[in-house]
Order: sequence, then structure tokens, then C-alpha cells
Amino acid sequence: MKTRKLGVNGPKVGCIGYGAMSFSDMYGPTNEAESHAILNTCREHGITHIDRGLLR
Repeated sequence: MKTRKLGVNGPKVGCIGYGAMSFSDMYGPTNEAESHAILNTCREHGITHIDRGLLR
């Protein structure tokens, strides 16, 4: 996967990221097993940037 620099001095991340706000029940119920499956799929596809959004 192509990478890009994140910000001026930031690390290089994949040009495709995942918006993880769905882990927060924002769009409906979720569970830990489904969240881990999504993260594993992201990793398998070379996604290195996870946007946490409003997660704390």
C-alpha cells in the first residue's frame, strides 16, 4: 500500500485508513469480537492508520 507522511513531522501511514468511531456504539451496538475482527482485517490489508474519532 502506498504511504503518506502524517502531518509535517509525523510518521508514514497507509493512504487508506479506518474510521474507528463505529467501535463506540455511535452507529449501533457492537462487541469486542467484531471490533477485533475488523482490526485484524485492516491489518491483513495493510491499513496502518486508525482514526479514533471520539473514542477515549
